[in-house]
Amino acid sequence: MKKVIFGLLLSSFGTVFSALASDATLKSEVTFVHASCNLTDESKTMTVPLGNVSRKDVVYAQSTSYFSLKATGCPPDGSARIGIRFDGSGLNSNFGKYFYLDKESTAKGVAIAIGGYFPAINEYTSIGPGDERVYVTPNSLGEATLYFYARYYNSSGYIKDIVPGSANTTVQISLIYM
Repeated sequence: MKKVIFGLLLSSFGTVFSALASDATLKSEVTFVHASCNLTDESKTMTVPLGNVSRKDVVYAQSTSYFSLKATGCPPDGSARIGIRFDGSGLNSNFGKYFYLDKESTAKGVAIAIGGYFPAINEYTSIGPGDERVYVTPNSLGEATLYFYARYYNSSGYIKDIVPGSANTTVQISLIYM
């Protein structure tokens, strides 16, 4: 009896498989085009100096440096919106988004805050590690400039916990396209 049931099951699988056979093949050829831009040489590797800052100025965010990234060679037809992604080690918290200092830095109790201007919503906002933001549509020349700021942030919460020294961070910037 078991052999008969096994044989029926086996033959029913064969029926299912043969019912799935096909008599035609569809082949499609598609080319996807990805719009892209190029950062200018000045925007590829840049240093944003924040200067020498006293501990009290870190607490009150008095030392802010502005910088911009310029993209060229973008599609001038408005088919691409340029966004940006900042990657580095850092912290996204309820109090803000900050990048940690490089291991070689000797300062303690501070981090780096980076922000940008978003024309689509007409406001400045902070950008943290891994954040992606959409900024602009390139102009008719295929160019776009993205505006940002950087400043020190008191990550310890207390002036007494800030230890003077070098305070540097490295951030990877990637263009993204929408």
